[in-house]
Formats: sequence, structure tokens, C-alpha cells
Amino acid sequence: MGARPPLYVLFVGRITGHSAVPTLGRLGGRYSLHTTGVGKALLATRDEQWLARYFTTPLLPETLHSVTTETQLRVHLEHTRVRGFALTREEMTLGNVSVAAALEEILDHFEPMFAAIERRVSDTDLLVVPSETDFSDLALSGFAALAAGDLAGLSEGGGIEGREAGDALLLLHRLARGAA
Repeated sequence: MGARPPLYVLFVGRITGHSAVPTLGRLGGRYSLHTTGVGKALLATRDEQWLARYFTTPLLPETLHSVTTETQLRVHLEHTRVRGFALTREEMTLGNVSVAAALEEILDHFEPMFAAIERRVSDTDLLVVPSETDFSDLALSGFAALAAGDLAGLSEGGGIEGREAGDALLLLHRLARGAA
């Protein structure tokens, strides 16, 4: 799962299989939009004006399989829109295949079928930083509890990684609070 900051994807969680290839991705990490499945899924939802601004920055390779030209990436994004999900093959990590879909698109599709799915719109720019007790009040369990614990530990480390983990922890809190 990722959130869409301006020119990178911020990882706040992921699902892997038992024999998954080790990847560079870590909770709270920031990664290129054009080399990750999550990034391509999010890029495919952007309008032409946003993409035009995005393509003013260089598409740097992560591996020899990375897409590094606007033309190539536009083809990948069109395939993503048609299929409904993004697919990357060894573009971020050698030996790794990634499949991702933008949550917004999934919500649009399933919203008529489930009465409880809704988008929440923030009407303020106030930032509220949750405390430890705020997380225990959420009664997180399973993967969400593990992710919160990992992110909390990383956020205490300081530096860029600590700030990124803190950002991801805030997002996790907002998502969990909205689902509660």
C-alpha cells in the first residue's frame, strides 16, 4: 500500500508470499513512481497536466529493466489503465515481479456494492500527531499492528528514515481511525 506524494511513492505496507524475492522496499521508504508497481498504478490515475509536469524530471533507472523514457512509461500506463492494474518486471529489484492497483479505482468500482465504502474529505490542514495511547485505542491486530510497531521503532531513529517512517505511521493512524 502506498500514498501518493508528489514525485515518489511512500510505502506504508505490502503483502508478500512465503518464497518472495527479497526487495529494497521497506515500510516508510520512498521510491520512484516509474519503477514500482504501486507507483505505476498511481501514475495511471493522473491527468495529462499532472503527467506533463511529472515528465519534466528524469526517469532514473533502478535496474537494467527500468523504464527510463516518457514514451515507454506512457505505454506502460496505458496498459495499466486497460488491465486495471500495474505490472513491473525487475524494474526496481532484480528477480521481482510486482502487481498493484490504485485503491481509488477499486473503490470507484465496488462503491455501489458496499454501503460502507466512502471517501473522507479533510476540511482542515491541521496536523494532529497521535500518541502511543492513540494507537492502542485503535485495537490494531495482525499485519496492521506489526506495521505500526515497525514504523514506531523506525520513527524514533531520526534522520530521513525516521521522518519517512513517522509520515507512514501518521497515515496508518488516519487510515485505521477512518476504518474504525
